[in-house]
Amino acid sequence: MTTIEKRFAPVAIEPKGDKLGGVAAPYGVEIRIGTTRERIAPGAFAATIADGHDILALADHDPRKVLARTKAGTLRLNDTAEALTFDLDLPDTPTAAEVRGLAAAGNLGGVSVGFRVPRGGDRVVGGVRVIERAELVEISMISSFAAYPGTTADLRNATPRLDRAARLLRLM
Repeated sequence: MTTIEKRFAPVAIEPKGDKLGGVAAPYGVEIRIGTTRERIAPGAFAATIADGHDILALADHDPRKVLARTKAGTLRLNDTAEALTFDLDLPDTPTAAEVRGLAAAGNLGGVSVGFRVPRGGDRVVGGVRVIERAELVEISMISSFAAYPGTTADLRNATPRLDRAARLLRLM
């Protein structure tokens, strides 16, 4: 079995409620992991999503901290030309409350993807590893540091008071 690789990205958060959504993996963005440069190609996760794999949303890559999953319909993924985006329903659990609190305070450190690259799923182009095909296993809300720039996550469907506060913050 292939090792699960994990890639992180910083997030921009606006307090908006009990749903979390944003960009899990931007495509075409080069990052450095140790001495390796890599980028994820558009559509790298498309087959996994189309095949109906049960993909999890976790807190800090911890399989004991499930926030949502595709099988239950509480995690929705969208593979666009620019990025892998997500939308999830936060459950009424201590873990989700912690993630919600970190997001609302602007302290969530990133979004990460965990995936396996099958044989032939990547290639090196000009010294950069390009991931062209990968099995998406999970996405995680990360409370510390991230590797991929360009991810976003925001809380959605908040009370009118929080929505109004978020709009005011965007105007500043």
